[in-house]
Amino acid sequence: MSAPHDSPEKQARRHKPALGGIALSLIVGGLFALLIAAWAILGGDDPDGAETRIEGLTGEEVEVEDDDPIETVPATETQIDPGQ
Repeated sequence: MSAPHDSPEKQARRHKPALGGIALSLIVGGLFALLIAAWAILGGDDPDGAETRIEGLTGEEVEVEDDDPIETVPATETQIDPGQ
């Protein structure tokens, strides 16, 4: 069997629409993937039990109201009794 006698320029010209379609489908697929990721991230609900917080030192649950600010203590001010 002999090799084809077509020129590479002619083959490149014939394949241009197919390669363009593949590139377009990759772009559209990437956009849809970004849309789905954004929809999943932005459309998520608050976690269950968001109105309950855990006290860091004791591990007890603390009920909080919506207008109650979160109290934070810098790491340098925490005092842990090594005897516990």
